[in-house]
Parts: sequence; structure tokens; C-alpha cells
Amino acid sequence: MLNVFKLEKFYYVPKYDLVIEANDLDIEDINNIVFKYLGCRTINKFNSKTRLIIGNKYYGNSATIIISNKCMLKCKYCYSSSGTNCNNSFLSFNKYKKIVNILINNAKIINKKTPWIDLTFHGGGEPTYNFSLLKRFIQYAIKKCKENNTLCLKRIITNGFFSINQAKWLSENFNEVCFSIDGPSEINGFTRQSISGKDITMIVIKNARYISENNCKVSFNTVLTNKSIGFGEKIAKFFLNNVPKLSSVQFTRYVPTIDGNNFINTISNDEYLNIYKDARKVLKERAKSFIGEELRLNGYCKGTSLNTIYCHPNGFLTSCIQFDKNSKNNLYKIGEINKTIEIDNNNVNNIVKNNNDKLKNCNECFAFYHCGGGCKAIYDNTNDFNYNWCQLVFKILKFYMIEKLNNSNLNINYKKNDIDYNLKYTIFNKRYTNENN
Repeated sequence: MLNVFKLEKFYYVPKYDLVIEANDLDIEDINNIVFKYLGCRTINKFNSKTRLIIGNKYYGNSATIIISNKCMLKCKYCYSSSGTNCNNSFLSFNKYKKIVNILINNAKIINKKTPWIDLTFHGGGEPTYNFSLLKRFIQYAIKKCKENNTLCLKRIITNGFFSINQAKWLSENFNEVCFSIDGPSEINGFTRQSISGKDITMIVIKNARYISENNCKVSFNTVLTNKSIGFGEKIAKFFLNNVPKLSSVQFTRYVPTIDGNNFINTISNDEYLNIYKDARKVLKERAKSFIGEELRLNGYCKGTSLNTIYCHPNGFLTSCIQFDKNSKNNLYKIGEINKTIEIDNNNVNNIVKNNNDKLKNCNECFAFYHCGGGCKAIYDNTNDFNYNWCQLVFKILKFYMIEKLNNSNLNINYKKNDIDYNLKYTIFNKRYTNENN
């Protein structure tokens, strides 16, 4: 028997990622429709991507590098208090070299014909804070990859507060530059000020436009707070008018964290969805929520999927970027960089067990194929995960379903017992669409 969920004007069949819009259908009808028009095609049952942290070794070819916890901004919601709590230094060059060397060695095992490594330079600080160090890091990775006939993919998440000459260098040395920006000055100038209180919005926009026009992919990450309410379309138009080649905008709902700044108010699920809907009217498919429209073939939470590592300035290795940097016993701390990458197998096993316990409540959820269990950091940081994650996921998926049903031009006439049903249906992930339909 199929697992079918009735959602107002349509049915959702998670096994096939199928939406059926119809009246008065029973389960047998749905079964017949599914098997008539899809045959026995099924998606693979959700499984987390194969773990790459096994025992005391890391077998992956990707890493997120947090060069420093220092930053030149004082964002109202910074999860690591970077601009106001800069009491640490920078990741040592020697430790960074060890990371790159191990990734290259792993890459040559994973894919002998076309090995590649994937480096992401992230906040927790600002990766461009010490620009000369960033250049040194990148130049080393490029050099070592060239020596080993290995492709080097490089992505950076930045606040965009740098000179046009630095923007030029980034466009020439990165595959993608993702800017953190929350909208026009009346929003971004409040939420993301420099330490001196300066509005840097147009500096960020100028750099983003320059980089996008120099054949480098540019994306935005936009955090929605109470300052964003009613500004969805205005934010989207501001972005597109100033950076026409923008590839995508990820809209994220601000969620307070244990050791973050938390100097601004968050928004409700409905407020988030209303802002997102308004922005999507302008940006179309370039507007992204934190939940994708297509099926997930691996988990949402990198902190528990154990398929990459985060390297912090103090040499700690974690499976999640949001961790208590002052605690040596944090759940997500999985090791350190010393003579090599040293993994604590006990911590890895605890993460697996902890996540498996949490997922017991998720396996029967209709959203599981898109959510994959959600963000463990939010789960640990909130008293009401159902509201702060699950309910918002439901609302977003429902919005996607309705949007796709309204846009669908595929009509199916299904006949049973001399009763005609006029149906519209859509498959989120086109890879599983029956070509004969």
C-alpha cells in the first residue's frame, strides 16, 4: 500500500515524489494512476550519502576552511559574534597545507582519471579579513593541484567589504563568490554594518557586479529578519537591477543561536514564506529557500552526514560550522589538525547515534525526501524544533507543490468505472519522469 498524504486540494505520494490534484480519489485510484503512468519506476529510498569520516580517518576530497574568526563587520545576528569577539587568530599555513595535501591524495583514490578537490572558504570570521593570507592559501592549493594533475574547485562566502582590485583577484581565482547581503541599505545598512557603523551595502553590490561581469559565478545569501517584512519584492528588484548576472539568492530565516549576537528579532514562519513568495515573483527560479524543490539524495545536515570537514582557526576539526568554539567537548568536534588529520572515533560514533535517535521521528514524514531530517544545530539550539524547522518545511513544500501544479500543462485523463478524472500532476525531480507521458 502506498503512503499517501492528503493536503487540501491535492495528494502527495512521497515514494514517487508525485503530486496529484483531484477530487474524491481513494487510495486504490491513486495506486492505479501511479502504476499506469509511472510503471514501476521508483526513486531510491532516502539514504544519507556514504560517510567519508570512518574510524579515525577522513576519506573525502572536500573541506570548508575557516581562516579566522576575525571580521570587519558587526552583524546583528552573527552566530559566532565575529566582529565583536575577535580573540583568536588565524589558521596556520602549515595546518592548511596538511589539509590540502590529504584532500589531493584522497581525490586521486576517489577518481583516478579526473581527480578534483573542493575548497570552500567560509565565515565564522571573514575569509578576506587577511587578504594576503587568503592569497597564499589559494596559491598553494593551485600549485599542488597542478603538480598532481588535480582539478581545484574553489568557493568563498564573503561579506564583500573589500577593494575593487581584490574583487578582480577573487574573480580570477574562484569558481564562485557568494556574498552575504540582506537587501538595500535600509535593511542591510542596519543588519550588516562595519565595526565603525558604516553602511557598506553599495560597496558589496559594486564588488558583486564586477565579479559577475568577469565570468565568475556570483550568488547571494540573504538572512530574513523583522527588518525584511514587506520588502520581498523590493529586495529582489534591488538585487537584479544592480547585479543582472546574479545566479541565485538563498533566503534564510534568522534563527537565534546560543553564542551569537542575537541583536535583532526573527520572524514567524508565515512572515518568512510571504517574503520568499514576493521575492520569487521577481527572481523566479533564482530565488532559493533552504529546502530545495528536488529530492535530496543525501541529508540536509552536514553536521551529521559526516561527508565533509570544517577546519577552524584553532586547528579544531568539526562536522558542523555552528559549534561552541569555547568547548573542547562539543558534539561536533571530531578531531584536530596536528601532524596529520586526527579524528576522534568516539565523537564520530556519538554523532551517528545522536542523529539516528533524532531521525526516528522523521522517517514517516512526507517531507523527509526533501528535508532529510533537518538541521541538527537548530534542533540543539531551540526548544521547539517542530515549529522552527518542520512547520516551515511543510509550508515551503506546499508552496512548491501548488506553484508547480499551477504551472503544469500536463493533463491526464484517467478512467475508472466509467468515471473520468481530469488530473494535473507534476514530478519535482525530472530525472524520475516517465518519458512516455
